[in-house]
Formats: sequence, C-alpha cells, structure tokens
Amino acid sequence: MPECVLIVANSGRMLAQAARDAGFIPLVIDLYADQDTRALSAKVFQVPGFSLHYLLPVLNLIKQEYAVDHACFGSGLEAYPESLSALSNAFNLSGNAPSVLQKIQHKAVFFSLLKRLAITFPETVFSAPDDGEDWLVKPMQGHGGLGIKRYIRRDVLDDNVYWQRYQEGVPGSVLFLANGCQSHIIGFNTQWCRRADDRHAFLFSGVINHSPLNEFQQHTVAEWLELLVSELGLTGLNSLDFIVRGDSVLVVEINPRPSASMQLYDMGGLMAAHMDSLAGLIHRRSYRLDGFCAYQVVFAGRDLVVPDAICWPDQAVDLPGPGLHIKQGLPLCSLIVRNSTVEGLLQTLNATRKKIFQIFNTG
Repeated sequence: MPECVLIVANSGRMLAQAARDAGFIPLVIDLYADQDTRALSAKVFQVPGFSLHYLLPVLNLIKQEYAVDHACFGSGLEAYPESLSALSNAFNLSGNAPSVLQKIQHKAVFFSLLKRLAITFPETVFSAPDDGEDWLVKPMQGHGGLGIKRYIRRDVLDDNVYWQRYQEGVPGSVLFLANGCQSHIIGFNTQWCRRADDRHAFLFSGVINHSPLNEFQQHTVAEWLELLVSELGLTGLNSLDFIVRGDSVLVVEINPRPSASMQLYDMGGLMAAHMDSLAGLIHRRSYRLDGFCAYQVVFAGRDLVVPDAICWPDQAVDLPGPGLHIKQGLPLCSLIVRNSTVEGLLQTLNATRKKIFQIFNTG
C-alpha cells in the first residue's frame, strides 16, 4: 500500500503532484485548498496562516487520525521557525532541518558567509543607507519576492528588514540536490518577475529551464554550491537565486526547500530524491525532460468572482474553486507549458494567458 506523506506549504499543489508521481499519497496543509490540490490529495486542511495557533491543532489531528510518518515543507514557513520545529518534532522531516533554515534566515550571518567564501553578491547593509538611490529594502524572512520594494528614504519601515543595492541584470536560479556534504545540479533556470512598472515589480511570476549562464559561469556556480552545501549542511532539494550581469554572477539568496523550478523537471524522481537525499546524490541521474518547460503565474487583471463552470486550458493549474473572490493583482491560476523550442514555448504561454484573460474578460 502506498505510503502517506504530509505536505505543508502556502500552496501544496506542486508537492502533492510530485508526491503522487513518486508513488506516495499526499495529505496537505495549505492556504488555498484549490481544485488541483483537492483532486491530488487524500485530504486537504486549509488554514489561514502557519503560526502555531493555526498549525499545531491540525498536526495533532493528523497524528491521531492518519498513518503518516514523513513530512515535506514548501514555501510559507520562512517566517514561522517555531511552526517548522513543531512539524519536525511531530514527523520525519524531509529536506533541511529547522536549524539550517535559521542559519540562512539570519541574513547578516548568511552574507558574511558568502563574503568569507569569496562568493559575489550585491552590496548588502543592515541599517538604512545614507544614499537613497538604487537600493532595495527586503524582508528578513521573505519568499518569492514578497515585500521587496525600492527604498525611499522617507518610508517608515519595521526592524525586520535589510537593504541591498539594486542590480540590473537577468534573474536566474539553479535547482540542486544536496546531502549535507555534496551537491548535484538538476538544472539552471531563468526567472521572471512582474512588470517593471508594477508596484509588485520584484514578485516572482515564473521560471523557464533555459539558462542565462555561459559554461564558465555554470562551473563557477557549481563550485559555490559545493562550498555552501558543506558550510550550511544543506540536504534535499534546494535552489540558489542569482542575478547575471554580463560576466558577473551575484548571489541573492538560497531557498532551502523545493522551489517552483521543480515543476520544470521530473517531479516524481526529484520528490523521491528529496525524501532520501543520500540516494539522490549516489545515483546522480538526470532529471531533465525533453525540450523546454516554463511555469508562469497568471495574475487577475481586475477584481473577479470565479464562475461555477469554466473550461480551463489544459496547461492551467492551481485552479481556484467556483465562487472564490480574487482581487486585482492576486494570482488567478498558473500555467505549465512544454515545447521543443523556447520560441514555441513562449508563443504557447502568451496564447494560453490571453485565452484565460478572455474567459474572465480581464487583462
């Protein structure tokens, strides 16, 4: 009989699909309980947030009523270390231990580590810079670009932020497996953000398995990963985000969990390796599929209510349920598109997005 695995993430659909592909039965705790996640999972527990107040009662209920030993977390727990510790105490946690996340979330320690290892990164400070130009202000425990904005000196900010010099360039990432000592690169990717004129300009909006790096840069990043995995004790599936500026590569952050780029590759194989990171490193097989793949978030162009019946395109995922109110600028759904060429992929992606806008009469 297939084994159950508990998934906790802002949106559990990706990891639920990966668990299914790997032969597991997913139980999910997330914020949305969308149609895909419900269809993939034995049970979905929708919570309004991941504080202990909301999470602990659900964990206790699952321990009592379900035969599940293993858990896997995605995005959303970065700002709740006590909740991640509770999850780790209740189940065998795949991926990184809470202590590893704490090292990475302590930004002063993390960027000091990069400096010591001679890994390049944008100028970063932890008090308001004297010059107000070309700085970003970032939350200490952010994810997906949430809360990142241009720094304006008159802004009133809380204490849980830091400042990083803005860099023109191409956002990229590398998806990799780790076992605490070694790394195995799955693939290099290009990331997309919201439009430059959008007030959420730095919010993650998609990723494609087409690399902005040349061969020398890829080799350099691979060397950095070996150092970081050993220093931080990273395990399971992780990603490293960076900015490419000509010949320069500047590290921005580590996501110590499965990232959205997982969907561009063999998700079932990666999930199995994530749950047994040692085996994933021993085999060192390729998880790349034929051709190119992209994942993109579709944001609502206006406030809307999801109708009772929609003929969604085949490429659409993260589908909201009927009657759900979605405000302008928030995610409406996501798209996963594959094609033998980058040009064909982008054409299909644009056509599918337009089709969804036509369905909802939005743009």
